[in-house]
Amino acid sequence: MERAKILLTVCAFALTPTTGCKEDGGLLDGDGTSGIDGETSMTADGTGGTMGDVGEGGSMSGDASDSNSGGDGDGDGDGDSNSNSGGDGDGDGDGDSNSGGDGDGDGDGDGDSNSGGDGDGDGDGDGDGDGDGDGDGDGDGDIGPCEAPADHITCDDFGSNPSWAQVLGLDCPGTANNSVPTLSNSLTNSDASALAFVTAFGTSGDWVPTEGEQAMLISTGPMPAPDATGALVMADGEPQGGVLPDANNNPDSQPLPAPMSATPGWSGVPFSNCDGVNDCSGSLQAQWLQGGNEANDLMSFAFSVDTPGGTNGWELDFVYFSAEFPEYVDTSFNDIFAVWVQSPDYTGNMCFVNNEPCTVTALDAAADAFGGVDDQNGPELAGTGFTGVGQTTGLYTILGPATPNAQLDLSFAIFDMGDSVLDTTVLLDNWRWNCEGCVPSEIDDCGLVPQ
Repeated sequence: MERAKILLTVCAFALTPTTGCKEDGGLLDGDGTSGIDGETSMTADGTGGTMGDVGEGGSMSGDASDSNSGGDGDGDGDGDSNSNSGGDGDGDGDGDSNSGGDGDGDGDGDGDSNSGGDGDGDGDGDGDGDGDGDGDGDGDGDIGPCEAPADHITCDDFGSNPSWAQVLGLDCPGTANNSVPTLSNSLTNSDASALAFVTAFGTSGDWVPTEGEQAMLISTGPMPAPDATGALVMADGEPQGGVLPDANNNPDSQPLPAPMSATPGWSGVPFSNCDGVNDCSGSLQAQWLQGGNEANDLMSFAFSVDTPGGTNGWELDFVYFSAEFPEYVDTSFNDIFAVWVQSPDYTGNMCFVNNEPCTVTALDAAADAFGGVDDQNGPELAGTGFTGVGQTTGLYTILGPATPNAQLDLSFAIFDMGDSVLDTTVLLDNWRWNCEGCVPSEIDDCGLVPQ
């Protein structure tokens, strides 16, 4: 089965850099000025830390400045600062600190630290960051180490009655090293048959959890209950009015759920001069208007999390199935799966292709890359209810933006557009942090990558 990369522009924003703490430890700066309580009161060429040892070029004349405020060694001093505020080694200085050491001038700036080291100035500035994170080595101090959990525990064992957040990979009991707690979460769903936690969807074996033992299945139509093994199997044509009715009991004729907005939030071109309230991508408006300005069979959920330091993105695995493939591509019958982010750097829809939201029309190419939108009898659809009446995109990962050390608010919605008849189902699993994230713009897509 040939897999091609289909670009999904998911975010566009200017990342707010995280800077390592840099504080000169002496009371006065300048050559020949000492810190306090050093064994000598003047140095040949060093700026002092709060507490220093005698030596050459470090703070308090010392080769090393073990201080609470960081020591700067101008000249040849090491300026090693085992400190909470970072140490700067101006010269050949190694900044060994808890908040990142900077080697200014000719220094290596080996940041043996928890926050990474930056090599500033004319030297090689390798910023090795031999502590818990990597230093960027460019000398700007902009990128600290990734503090996202190094491990990822699961807590959605079959039979354990997990919450929907736990099924996605959130809120597992654990520590900061292996769990992502939500600050708040909510789910709005009037029809229990529109939501299921499954160990498998269909009978092909293709649609199974990508983390833990269960995945989250949401639909604009009703679904039967999973069987005794946790698998959800549907008869052919079921989402289109076969065994079960085609509409569920979630509300129709609804506005977009708050805080989503179809109004473009940019000025000039998408992703520029965004207002922080409306859709920075500008992707929702055209399809929203074409579908009649209202959502049918609407289900939504949301959660908020604190973004760890040095963490610039997140990921979520998803599969999109719809009975509207392929007949209703490029029409008003264009069911939408929307993903909305609110963060200091970006507000708007993130799930879109070719400046269109994640709909049958926009994901036509993704489905084609997976197996062909005309292959409605493909074996991967067995037991999903979509055999003969629909198609799927296949398994993809959405990459979204995050701002380090800031709150991230995410909202999700699935709804029919133009009718309540032909259904769309989305499989979701494995929400996790992405340290590198993405820096997309109108000319640089992040990407929806087939797995």
